[in-house]
Amino acid sequence: MEQLSPLAEADLPPLSRPQQEAMKAIRAHGGTYLRSPAGDWLPPHADRLSPAACKHFRLTDRTITSLIRNSYLSVAQEQEGKPVKVRLTFP
Repeated sequence: MEQLSPLAEADLPPLSRPQQEAMKAIRAHGGTYLRSPAGDWLPPHADRLSPAACKHFRLTDRTITSLIRNSYLSVAQEQEGKPVKVRLTFP
C-alpha cells in the first residue's frame, strides 16, 4: 500500500498579508502561540512583555483560525472546545 507523503509548506495555498504577518510573529517566538484569558493570541511568556509589545503581537481569531484551516498551524491544546495553544505545522 502506497503511503502519501506529508504536505509540505510549499504545497499549501499562498498566505494573505495578515497571515504572513502572523506567521512571522509566531516563527519569531519559537512556533507556539497561546490564547490569553482576554482572548488575545500572544507568544509564550507574554506576561514578561511590555503592554506595547503585547499590542504588537496580538493576532485575531480569524487569522489563527484560517492558519489552522490551511494546515499552517496545528492545535496543541484546547479548552472548552476552543484552541488555546497553537503550534507551527512546519518548522
